[in-house]
Amino acid sequence: MRWDALFADLQAQWEDQRHQDLEAETVEAVEIERARMPLADRLRAHTGSSLQLELPSAGRIECEIGEVGSDWLSGQHRGRSILISLDAVLAVHSLGWKAKPEASVARRRLSITSPLRALAQHREEVTVTTASAGPPVEGVLYAAGQDHFDLADQQRRLTIPVSALVMLRSRRY
Repeated sequence: MRWDALFADLQAQWEDQRHQDLEAETVEAVEIERARMPLADRLRAHTGSSLQLELPSAGRIECEIGEVGSDWLSGQHRGRSILISLDAVLAVHSLGWKAKPEASVARRRLSITSPLRALAQHREEVTVTTASAGPPVEGVLYAAGQDHFDLADQQRRLTIPVSALVMLRSRRY
């Protein structure tokens, strides 16, 4: 009888230790998954939702999330189409932990210059907010290079490095 109790106690201890090990492995797996999760994947999981973003020179804006690329997102702000550099985002308010990785390898490779080129092809009239303290710049987006884009208005032509871009807003839509 004493042997049965001893084996039952050992079995219970083993089961308890196995349960604790499994819990620890689960917590570690979740932490590893979160550590590898890019912001773009978390934002992509919120497509169609409105989120508040903190941006330099623009402050806190409410944005309905549209498409999300590797280093950019598009959406709607105050009824206008916008393009935001993820490098410029200072904070996202109340962003959940769900994520949606980009399934398409080709789309994963599209940087912010891809939508800039598309806008340039259509000679889109835009308002550009940069990281500088100056006012937004308006003009027609007429060219986009590897790391810069060009705007023109009736008085000047301006080349802006992509690294300075915070937000680009369509003047028509």
